This record gives sequence, C-alpha cells and structure tokens, in this order.
Amino acid sequence: TSGEVSWEFILTPTAGGGVGEVFEINRTFIIDPLAPVVVETNIRHYDHRVSSNLQYLTINITDQPVLPSNVSLMLWTEWANDLNGDGWPNAGEFVERSLNIPSNLNTSFGTYTAFIDDTSGFLGEKVAGYVVGSDFAGHELIEGGSEITDDHLFMYQLRSDGEPVGDSDGFNWNGGKRAWLHPDQTYGLDVSLTEPNGVSDIHEIEISLADNSVSDRLTMQWDSTTRQCTSYTLHIVITSCQLLDSNGGIPTAFDQELILHMELTPQWTMPDLGDTYREPFVKITDRSGNEDIVSYPQNRWRFSAEMKIPDNQTLWVENGVITEDGARVSPNSLIELSGTVLFAKSNELPQFDCDVEV
Repeated sequence: TSGEVSWEFILTPTAGGGVGEVFEINRTFIIDPLAPVVVETNIRHYDHRVSSNLQYLTINITDQPVLPSNVSLMLWTEWANDLNGDGWPNAGEFVERSLNIPSNLNTSFGTYTAFIDDTSGFLGEKVAGYVVGSDFAGHELIEGGSEITDDHLFMYQLRSDGEPVGDSDGFNWNGGKRAWLHPDQTYGLDVSLTEPNGVSDIHEIEISLADNSVSDRLTMQWDSTTRQCTSYTLHIVITSCQLLDSNGGIPTAFDQELILHMELTPQWTMPDLGDTYREPFVKITDRSGNEDIVSYPQNRWRFSAEMKIPDNQTLWVENGVITEDGARVSPNSLIELSGTVLFAKSNELPQFDCDVEV
C-alpha cells in the first residue's frame, strides 16, 4: 500500500541455448494509493471581485508521493458561455482552460494558478469554474467541483466590496407594532437589510431586543455557517429562523434585499422592569468585517406577565332567573360562567391554556 515495488525479469536459456545482450530487466514501481485533493482556492464558492484583465486564481492541491501534472480548469463566464440565458452555469457550458503547474511536483502540496480576463463582463455578471485531472497513477482529482448545478469550485460576481445596510424601519413584528411582549407568546419578527454583494457575503446578524439593558441585552444571532439562529439569553426561545429574499422566498447567493424572519417566545423568567422600555438593536457583519449597526428607538417595548379577567363575564342558568346581582336557581340546575383571560397591559389573548379557579 505504500513505498516501492521492484519487478525483475530474467531470461534463462535451456538445452544449451545462448542469450542476447540483454537478458535481465529491472523496473521499480512507486505505490500511489492516494488521489489528489483540492484543499483550498483563493476565490470562495460564492464571492465577488472587481473586474480585471489579470484576475488571479490559485488552487491548492495535495497528493502523495508526487503532485499531478494533468490538471485543467473548466471555466464559465456569464457573458460568453451562458447558452440557455438563465444566468447560471449548467452542464455543457464550461470551457477547458490550462493551469500553470508547480515547478516542483515532488512535494505533497502545490499551488496551481491561472489568470482570467473578465473585463468583457458587465457589472453583476458572474464567473464560475471547477478543475479536473488525474495523477500519474490514474487517480481522479477529487473536491475540485463539477459541472453539476451549484457544485462548482468557485464563483464570483463582478462587483466591488460593499457594506451591509440595515433598514432604518426594518424591525417589524408580525401583526403590527408591539408596545408590550408577554411570556409564552410566540411572536414573528422580520428584520430587513441590504447586502450589495448578496446573502453569501453575510457573516452574521446580531439582534438584541434590549440593547439599553445592562444585565441582559436579550441577544440572538444568525450565523452563516449553520444558517441558524442561536439565543444567548435564557429569557428568549427561538422556535424558527430563516433568511429570506424580499419576496419571502429562498434567496440565491447574490440576492441583495433580504429579510431575517424569526419566531421567538419570551419566557416566564423574563424580568419585569415595569415601565422601563427595552430598545432593539441590530448589527450586520459581512465576511470582510464590514458592519452596520442600527438602533430602533421607535420599536421600544415593555414586558409584563400580569393577566386579568375583565369584569364582563356572562352568566347562564338552566333553571332559574337572572337578577341584577347574579341569579336565583333551583337545586341541581346547571350554571355556566363565561369570560375572557387576557394579558392586562395589552389585552392580548394568551396562546396557551389557563387554569382558572372559581
């Protein structure tokens, strides 16, 4: 499985025969059990670049005992190779290009390079590519991508690096503005933002429902790696979280107008600060470290767990008479008392069952 194997062939005559000048041959074979692997490229799976006639591409490949020399770049440009006009690379649209091979192949790690001229493309158009090849033993290159949709090795859009922007009025509770939040109630929240380089360039989105609080800012975070939200407070449970496009659908890599939709539930452990307002805050960070911070004083809110039964209950009796202060009923008559349980500060109906003692 490793090392070297030597083969020797010897020609031995019989019955007194002679031999030629060469009667013994030795050949040594190097055992190569490993396939070459692409481990890194300087352009991400989804990225952006300023247009250039010398766009530099590096692809790092590892292999043992020697690096492959038979490696090619399969390149797609939207302005020249998008045969079906859908703005995305498809099978049969990539064109083979040569790569610059490392001068020393007797190492376990090498950098393969190419220069791409993308000056013919318009702002917003895309370039994508993958690599193919094999080593001296015939092992096919792996992790180099393919022509299958979204399985490319790299893709970039012709656009300069821009900063993300949170909308000044982009903090919206589903169902309208809420001055009060209550425990065990699930609220929908939409946070609107713009990322000029698309959703693929967002690193994280941090939301604090109480940025002005010293003890607990009620912070939650959306992470680009997991594409999920994490609550960093015991007082908020996130039931669902999704980054959407402006129409509420799944965004493509370069969609700029985005909405982070969350379903969250305050817990009964949330401190009741009385008439003290909590102020929301949003911080958006992209992969280059650019960030935007937006506060929403117009969306300040308070918390209350206080509940009430309004003094408007209705009384029904099966056998009897309703009076001004109640009713007079006969023995064994059914009595029905009906009313509503509400949160006292907002008259919001609870989303859970309540036990009422009479």
